[in-house]
Amino acid sequence: MEGFFHALFFLIILLHVISTARCTAAAAAAAAAGIKQAASDRAALLSFKSLVDDAPFGALSSWNNGSLHYCRWRGVSCGRRHPNRATALDLKSLRLAGLISPSVANLTFIQTIDLSDNMLDGSIPEELGSLRRLRYLNLSVNSLSGTIPSSLGNCSNLRLLNLRGDNLNGEIPPTLSRLSDLQVLLLNQNMLQGTIPDSLGNLSSLLILSLDDNSLSGAMPPSFGSLLSLERLEILFTNLTGTIPPTLTNLSAMNTLALRRNNLHGEIPHFTKLPFLSYLDCGYNHLSGTIPISLGRLSSLEYLLLGMNN
Repeated sequence: MEGFFHALFFLIILLHVISTARCTAAAAAAAAAGIKQAASDRAALLSFKSLVDDAPFGALSSWNNGSLHYCRWRGVSCGRRHPNRATALDLKSLRLAGLISPSVANLTFIQTIDLSDNMLDGSIPEELGSLRRLRYLNLSVNSLSGTIPSSLGNCSNLRLLNLRGDNLNGEIPPTLSRLSDLQVLLLNQNMLQGTIPDSLGNLSSLLILSLDDNSLSGAMPPSFGSLLSLERLEILFTNLTGTIPPTLTNLSAMNTLALRRNNLHGEIPHFTKLPFLSYLDCGYNHLSGTIPISLGRLSSLEYLLLGMNN
């Protein structure tokens, strides 16, 4: 019997040693993976810097400090759960010039990219479409050219896409309609062409849509009547034709509707179902008929601009 207990004790010790060894190996593997991923983030950031000129402010001078961890570099933030992974790159209004490196797509934990109000040129890297954690992408007020990458439709967590005030051309990618969580889409003040994709009516979470100051053509999609969360719709100074879709009267959350300086014709719909509408601008079109009496019943309406029509 004594031999049995000795054998049992030895077996328990052996199992404990094996379990400890496995845990140690797993921890070592995780640590090695973390070091590798951290090195990847650092390399991606340095690759970004290599294509950017930060004169005259030297905004990225701290990025040359080998003793300073990249999570403490200017404009870089890292996460709490993954303390060595970059989660935000905020370098707005620093007069940065140059190109956006495709290596930014290697920042696989990034949630925020704000490079707005700089002097960046070149195209938007197609590789950014691989950033599945990205929620906020602001590249507005630069000199970016080329087309909007269709791959951005793969950024499934995107909440805000701001490409306002660049030199982008081509058509609006229909793939953007996959962004079911998108709340703000600003593509105004570019040189976009073609028609507005009907599929944008699938953006059920959208609050703000601005497409003004482009060279768009065709009619406004009736599918916009499905954007039930929409609060602001701005399509001014484009070449839209056709009529104002009656489906827009379903947008009960709308407070701003701006369709100024297009080639719209037909009558003004009865917007009686828009209790929060405070700003309505349909001026400088080819609208005809009478001004709906129902507009006088909109208790929130403060600005009504209908001049230069028929």
